[in-house]
Amino acid sequence: MCGNIGYPLVEQVTEAREDEILVTEVSSFQLERIRDFKPMISVILNITPDHLDRYSSMEEYAAAKLRVLDNQDSVCFAVLNENLRIQVEEYLEGRPGPQTVFFGRGAGNEITIEAERIIVAIPDFAPFEVLRSDVKYLKGEHNCENIAAVAASAAILGVGAQAIRSVLIEFRGLEHRLEYVAEIDGVSYINDSKATTVDSVCKALDAVGEGIILIAGGRDKGSDFRPLCGPVSEKVRAAVLIGEAASTISDILKPLANIEFADDMRDAVGKASHIADTGDTVLLSPACASFDMFKNFEERGDVFKKEVMTLKHKMHESRKTKEGTL
Repeated sequence: MCGNIGYPLVEQVTEAREDEILVTEVSSFQLERIRDFKPMISVILNITPDHLDRYSSMEEYAAAKLRVLDNQDSVCFAVLNENLRIQVEEYLEGRPGPQTVFFGRGAGNEITIEAERIIVAIPDFAPFEVLRSDVKYLKGEHNCENIAAVAASAAILGVGAQAIRSVLIEFRGLEHRLEYVAEIDGVSYINDSKATTVDSVCKALDAVGEGIILIAGGRDKGSDFRPLCGPVSEKVRAAVLIGEAASTISDILKPLANIEFADDMRDAVGKASHIADTGDTVLLSPACASFDMFKNFEERGDVFKKEVMTLKHKMHESRKTKEGTL
């Protein structure tokens, strides 16, 4: 696992064996400058508004992401969200391009997401299905898309259906992505620090449920925060805002939820814990970059987890003191 997650790709290329597979996350920034980069399988999970502080339009941003297809030919595969079908067809017009495999809920996709199952039926590969009820730890509709893309990629690489199912059943997700941290006095704390876009926060709110105390904010990447309004009005009781974008987000959300401002992550966790009632969830899902207060989203998530565990320890010690007094 390398690229933007794991180890630098250049190190792995020089050290990897011929029979090893490099699972590589590549950013749009890097794709702008590729020359010979040619993945056997490319995966584009989605193209939603992001990095509009760098790109002049969504079209320019999408074109940068689609460059992952540039050097692929007919022996390669592209696993793609059904929402990208028209964009991809237009982008590849007149080129040989890779074999395309689309996933989604509509008809005509090679991987079909249904209410109860995900069906993988790629031409020239044995069809199989994954029951959504079997996948216990990956919640939310966005994770169904992730599962579909992973199952398709693994099947193309020759992994058997039973092996794919068994891994999906046991996999608990990656750190900083809807990561369960702790439960304190009936309140759940979830670290979704990787959610640096508005779209990813909307998906997190959909996955978590109601009674959310949202911790959000950071460095604005030129995002339009208005799409948060619907999910926030339905799911969020209060928002605790941090960082440079706090006032911008507040202007949009204050008619929909109670707003608190926090100076740092410790202050944010403390204020969120005082607002939360039994059954609620404190969710760190920032919708912003981390660079105004942290060196990256990992550090932001680590600090959140540290503050949550400190809070849990204090609550435990407080109960012990009260019990001793009684």
